[in-house]
Amino acid sequence: MTATTHWRKLRRPLLLVLGVLLLFAAGTAGWYASRADESAGGYSSAAAESPSQTEPTADDQVPQRLRATGVILPVRQVVVRAPSGGTVEQLHITEGSSIEKDTMAASLGNADAASNVEVAAANLEQAKARAAEAEAALARAEAQLASAETRLRHARSATAQVARQEVAAAQLELEIASADWERTAGLAANGAAQKVEAERAQNAKEAARLQLELARYRLEDQEHSQANAVEEAEHARDEAQSGYSAATEALQTARANVRSAEASLQAAQANWDTFTIEAPWDGTIITSHVEEGDYLRPGDAVFTLASADMKIRIEPDERQLANLKPGTTARFSPEAYPEQRFDAVIERQASVVDSERGVIAVYLTPAESSDILISNMRVSVEIQLSGAGSEVAR
Repeated sequence: MTATTHWRKLRRPLLLVLGVLLLFAAGTAGWYASRADESAGGYSSAAAESPSQTEPTADDQVPQRLRATGVILPVRQVVVRAPSGGTVEQLHITEGSSIEKDTMAASLGNADAASNVEVAAANLEQAKARAAEAEAALARAEAQLASAETRLRHARSATAQVARQEVAAAQLELEIASADWERTAGLAANGAAQKVEAERAQNAKEAARLQLELARYRLEDQEHSQANAVEEAEHARDEAQSGYSAATEALQTARANVRSAEASLQAAQANWDTFTIEAPWDGTIITSHVEEGDYLRPGDAVFTLASADMKIRIEPDERQLANLKPGTTARFSPEAYPEQRFDAVIERQASVVDSERGVIAVYLTPAESSDILISNMRVSVEIQLSGAGSEVAR
């Protein structure tokens, strides 16, 4: 066998071995390259939803800024559900529309519940009207009682002082006339005075007596009138007191009826509330899950409500965590409006890291609101990292 023949037999196995070695070397080089990319801050395919990258400084050690893709999210979001079952009778919302707190968004059909609220409200108005009438009646009764008590005080305080003075004066006149008659009659009996003078003194005495009787009659008449006036005033006072007591009781009853009517209205309203669906706070309708005519079971979703205030979420590499501190400023642009730029500030970081993707959620607060910023909108975020220069890439 010649050397050439021998070489031809060995060449094929050697080529196979050489090919295997080349393939192994290529695979090893690719693996090391992949590890090198990951250690340099690259993202896995699972992290591609929120890519970020940094621009190095002149010494290629401290990054100046980080660019990331984020999403606008509402600060609060809730799915409002049906409190009871029924058919959607009215729907007052559309997706993207704003709604204020306690505004009716939808109502479920229930004619009895609505009618009960109307009846209870009417009964409450009637009860309030009766209570107002009872209050007015009590005020009148109170005024009448005060007037009767004043009349009674005046009747009791009234006296026949003048008549008593007249009786006293007449009594004095009678005593004087009697003394004069006795003196004159004695003188006439002794012949010291004429008989006519004695008769004149006797007539004066009789006149004084009659005057005294007349004064006493007037006094008795005034005292009797006063007694009658007091009696009448006391009777009027008693009637006024009875009327006041009755008016007070009627007002208490009327007020109790108002409270009862209010409770009935609250119960009817609470029942009706189970068939009405309202916004729990001011916000924007993100999704309407129903249409008029749909039948809902208790707990079925009616609409999703998002608050008007928003936040931005980005997911940078966890190794950037030390540079992304709360208070760090940033700028962002909606991907739908790339020419529009807004300021933002980092509010907080998530409390846990996504270990599978090696990223952490960071939340930013926009410095201002705008009609073009809506929930679930994707944005491009640019953050000036701590320790970097003042210039931020635009």
